[in-house]
Amino acid sequence: KSQHLTMSISLTSLSIVLTILLSLIALSRQDLPVHCEFPNLVGTWEFKLTPQNYDVDFITTKCEQRTPLDEIVSGPLNTMKVTFTGPNIAKQIAPTEETGTFTMVYDQGFQFWLNGNEYFANFNFSQSGSKVSSYCYETLTGWYNTDEQASKKWGCFRGVKVAEADGSRTRMHLMSNEHQLPQRSQSQELYRSPKGFVKRINTEQNLWTAKEYPELWDKMTVSEAQAKLGIPLSKVRVEGHQRHMQLMRQYQKQQESEGLLVRSDRKLPKNFSWRDYHNQTFVPDVRSQGSCGSCYAFGSTGSAMGRVRVQTQNAKQTHFSPQDLMSCYNGAKSEGIFSQRCEGGFPFLMGKRARQVGFNTEECFPYEAKDGKCSDARCHKPTFVKEYGYLGGYYGASTEQLMMENIYDFGPLAVNVQATQGWFHYSHGIYREPSFDTSSVDPKFEATNHIVVIVAWGEDETTGTKFWELQNSWGSSWGEQGYMRIVRGEDMCTIEHQTVHYNMDV
Repeated sequence: KSQHLTMSISLTSLSIVLTILLSLIALSRQDLPVHCEFPNLVGTWEFKLTPQNYDVDFITTKCEQRTPLDEIVSGPLNTMKVTFTGPNIAKQIAPTEETGTFTMVYDQGFQFWLNGNEYFANFNFSQSGSKVSSYCYETLTGWYNTDEQASKKWGCFRGVKVAEADGSRTRMHLMSNEHQLPQRSQSQELYRSPKGFVKRINTEQNLWTAKEYPELWDKMTVSEAQAKLGIPLSKVRVEGHQRHMQLMRQYQKQQESEGLLVRSDRKLPKNFSWRDYHNQTFVPDVRSQGSCGSCYAFGSTGSAMGRVRVQTQNAKQTHFSPQDLMSCYNGAKSEGIFSQRCEGGFPFLMGKRARQVGFNTEECFPYEAKDGKCSDARCHKPTFVKEYGYLGGYYGASTEQLMMENIYDFGPLAVNVQATQGWFHYSHGIYREPSFDTSSVDPKFEATNHIVVIVAWGEDETTGTKFWELQNSWGSSWGEQGYMRIVRGEDMCTIEHQTVHYNMDV
């Protein structure tokens, strides 16, 4: 039952029951539609926690996000109060005083580190059709574990916000919001670019060239093309991201003025690529995700494989399984544990997962381009992540300089981008988002959350334009043999804000 309801649900309350059922479906079958923002999180929260004496199998089978804690365990629960202040400080104020850190995980949830533990939960929400109500004053059931690799000590928790950042009592009705989900087409009509779309792009600028790609898109339905591009983002979520980034930049300027943040002035090469480093490539081959929304799995494994190669000087070239990230958790069937399979996920949570159960090999679990069934647990041959996180320590702290330093030192980097229909038609050159609103030309394709891997950077010899070079998961027939160059230093398509790094255990 949804915990924001304070009365029992009568048999005649059909609309409420339907809302809850739709929310349950949303939890396991799609990128969570909840939308909460940073000001919703900062303030004081009270958490109720089960004992921390369970293993990961208990958590994945019993500790479901919609399940109340008293249905998971019997007996008393522990209580903890934590105050979150920007940009990333978590202070426990009861039962004891401790200081740690936290981060938002996009607009869906948050994670914090305290007392040698890490805690993760998504915000609560309900859904009726395309209308989503987000309850940003409380969480769904979350998980906590000792802050170590392959933790053996797990528990479940829930949180409720009790005070705002200024100390005033939280008013729950002010912490709720509603938005409409973009609707994916269910039509089986084949994808066709809008009339004159490619010509308009090529006429209005000369930095990059667009083309039709009949060999890639003409046999793909509109719904399949939408899945390939990524999870559609409503206008509310796009604007929320912009507000978040503005707020993080304000925090960083304040920290710089107070001497708490010192920018790096490290000098790096003007051009650098892991595709050709001392006559070797440290980047795995381009692959295709098909019509499954699994870009997060390819982005996460692509970055991890590249980093294993860099850390071992190319001695280990293990191929990790995107399908395992989508279908399994610790060799067991995954029902929304850190990802929504063919319906989306985040590299940050894939790093969290890989620190606990590792990346499995492609040999054990070949890619199927569908949700799939979990492979035999006896085939699980994990490679673990030692450390993971957002560059700079929290969502929104990344910068161009931090990205270049991390890529140079550790290898290819997974990033979230807001991709539009222009990406479908990129052929070659340095991509800059079209000057016109592509969704106004074709409303079926709004901005999406898409994940790619940055493998290089450089500057164009003719124009001096700075660029990133990224590997996509649309096959080698797309773009520059599966790669794209995109403008660097301008946060083009938000490429410089949601960057996730892994330190591999090899």
